[in-house]
Amino acid sequence: MLINCWLVQEPGDDAPDFEPLPPHIIKRLVTRPEDWPQNVTKDMAQYREFMPLLQAFVDSFDRRRVLEINAYWQPSILYKVLHNNLSGYLLNTNLNIQPIS
Repeated sequence: MLINCWLVQEPGDDAPDFEPLPPHIIKRLVTRPEDWPQNVTKDMAQYREFMPLLQAFVDSFDRRRVLEINAYWQPSILYKVLHNNLSGYLLNTNLNIQPIS
């Protein structure tokens, strides 16, 4: 099953899953060694080298049995998407699994 959509917070989901980061943490994240120009250039070269191999590997799967998810989704949205799509596989959906809060 292929899921390729962008979800937004539903009405009533006013609170985000994560609190905003304090400024001192954001400053530390922005100045990581991984973000230095020479390291980014090296990482992008590796990405360009290996991405065609990874794409060929992904393309080898039966697209009818692939569930694509977006790592940028909030955990609550990710949970809803996975639960809704996996329930179509005749799995026992009465397990009452709750997302981590």
